[in-house]
Amino acid sequence: MANVDFPVSALMSVMGLLQSGVTYEVASVGGEGFVEVDAALESDIALRSASCQFPGDVVRMSLGNFQHALTWSRAFAVGVRRAVRARIFITEQTQICNLRHTVPQRLSRWLLVASERLAREEFSVTHEFLATILGVRRAGVTIALAQLQSAGAIAQRRGIIAIRSADRLAEITCECYAECRAAIDESLGPGIESVG
Repeated sequence: MANVDFPVSALMSVMGLLQSGVTYEVASVGGEGFVEVDAALESDIALRSASCQFPGDVVRMSLGNFQHALTWSRAFAVGVRRAVRARIFITEQTQICNLRHTVPQRLSRWLLVASERLAREEFSVTHEFLATILGVRRAGVTIALAQLQSAGAIAQRRGIIAIRSADRLAEITCECYAECRAAIDESLGPGIESVG
């Protein structure tokens, strides 16, 4: 690991790889955090790979400068700890969500969080991509999208999903959306403006 990446207007996926070669998203990172959490734990080896879900601006910092800033800037260190805490919490909450909630609820949560992170309401995504993100079969995504469209929450056409009603999505999703939203808000709380 040579660098630490801070998404500004991009959305990054942290991927887990199975021996079979199949990958699954284990975390997503927007402007509330940074990709290589290993760097905050004094490691120079990233245990996971990452890819860009949605392109945008990313600030890259060398690993040496990152670790130096942790030592010399209290504001930076506080921001890093908040980001790591949010990442851990969101990852754990997503695990609960994947175990307990329906695919339409989970998809609604993902759409709402992605929309807020990216400040957009339209996404160019495939069913295969969403299946990887949600950890379900492609057929499950197709059914969930149809349910969300029937409810008036989204509109879809080939490769594009548009949010028609964020309020309707919020009604459909589970409590995990609010929990993840609160963790993101906390990570960007007072005193973080000077970190970046």
